[in-house]
Amino acid sequence: MATHISSIETSISRLNETAYGTARASGDDYRRILNDAQTVATREIATQNDAGYDNGSDLPSETWNTTISTDVTLTPDLCFEDIGFLLKDALGGYAVSGPDGGLYTHVFTGQNMASSRQLPSRTILKKLGGLGLYLYRSCVNTQWSISCPEKIGRLKTSFQYMGQGYYAIDPASYASPAVVADREYAYAPQAKIFLNQNGEGTSQVETATAAGTITGAGNATVVVTGANISGSPITLSVAVANTDTASAWAAKVRTAIRANKAISEQFACTGSGTSIILTDRRKRANDGTLNISLDNGTCTGITTAASSANTTAGVVGDEAAYSCALENWSIGGSNPPADPGYRICSEFVTADNPQSGQYRSELLCGARTLTFDFTARLESGDKMQGWLTEGAECTLLIPILGRDTADKSLIITHNKARVTQANPMTGAGGDFIGITGQCELLSTSGDIGLTCTLVNAVASYSS
Repeated sequence: MATHISSIETSISRLNETAYGTARASGDDYRRILNDAQTVATREIATQNDAGYDNGSDLPSETWNTTISTDVTLTPDLCFEDIGFLLKDALGGYAVSGPDGGLYTHVFTGQNMASSRQLPSRTILKKLGGLGLYLYRSCVNTQWSISCPEKIGRLKTSFQYMGQGYYAIDPASYASPAVVADREYAYAPQAKIFLNQNGEGTSQVETATAAGTITGAGNATVVVTGANISGSPITLSVAVANTDTASAWAAKVRTAIRANKAISEQFACTGSGTSIILTDRRKRANDGTLNISLDNGTCTGITTAASSANTTAGVVGDEAAYSCALENWSIGGSNPPADPGYRICSEFVTADNPQSGQYRSELLCGARTLTFDFTARLESGDKMQGWLTEGAECTLLIPILGRDTADKSLIITHNKARVTQANPMTGAGGDFIGITGQCELLSTSGDIGLTCTLVNAVASYSS
């Protein structure tokens, strides 16, 4: 019976390979990735032959491989649990902290290519129905994007990989894993776009400090007030346990604040130990009403703190903000293979057999690019066209918050963006006046200022 494309299954190793050229061991845990396109991997082979040699014929008598590579494209919808695997491959730099109230903070940054031009490699599995399970090892990211193609629906991603060409069919002890039902997807209305001219404005910071050990279990009462918070003041009831120290119940308060979407849409909640910190996601005028109060509700032991400290006053910045007016956007980059001078050759997997797969011992990264594009309704006073004319440098902020609560989030920032396109346009049928904008994301003294901060319940993407 023929195999239909609906039988295709794609999985990736949860851990990166320990070294390029070594597939993850069969005992490793693999995770199914749900592509929005059912595609097979392609194995590209370039050959030469002896046509024109004095072999006694006008046809070649022999062919041989010169290069072999595997190309795999992963196009899953943006999932707060899965995106960490892919961002780690695309950017290379990674650190994790936590747990803080049961949540972990994962920070992905651009790899320092002065130390190594080898991005992390990952083993990818493709099950083609009854045809077999194909293993492709040492797959390295060459291009990536996170995008919002329209105003509704899920956010999309695309991560392209190149492997060394090695593959195995139905390797022993490998299996295609089942789909795990722990995924939360991000939708278009959950993302917003903010561009600020560098050097303009300051984000307001408010800090509350927890004090007192819980002597009677119950609920703490936390009231967050702010002029820019919808529904303010917002009262949160936070469950605390007997003997919780100030640091312990402060972590629970931070979790409760992050989970409130009205607050988290406007402020990032951070802190450690007894600190509970709100930082404005935008650079707005100082809000004298911003406050976090801490008190006993049905619990006992909290030292009442009716007022928090205005740690940093807010200062209005030169900003362009897009939310409901946003039609579509895309951020991404390329990690092309380095030029031949950087490639180190290696032995074939089977001696003297150029068809057996491996033809290099690494896949080094060449000159990277990062860009951001968007289309939105053109509002009066829009800053983009002026920034284009001035050659202004801006900070890019893309907060993507969880759908029902904000306890999961992906915050994308870049600290040096140059506007390269800002053109007025009309929509389909001339139903709106819009603007197409493009920013080139630049480096600062060789450092790539792109940072992707992911908060979820995954303990680590490295272990």
